[in-house]
Amino acid sequence: MQKFSISRLNTSIGIIKLEGEIRQGQIIAINQFSIMGTDGWLELDVPHQHTQELIQGLQDEVALHLRSTTQSSID
Repeated sequence: MQKFSISRLNTSIGIIKLEGEIRQGQIIAINQFSIMGTDGWLELDVPHQHTQELIQGLQDEVALHLRSTTQSSID
């Protein structure tokens, strides 16, 4: 298991920050997820269904970012 933290990432839904880990089998698990709102960072409830849908929609963008910034491969 490899932990990661992304302090700012421009994505298709806006600017996000997140923390998580890469688990065996190259699975990306998100533990903390925030999105930039008009008044600053808004922390989202990770277990909530809507947040999970957002996270699933961002998997490719997060994986691409992690691949470009780390030595490990995420497929």
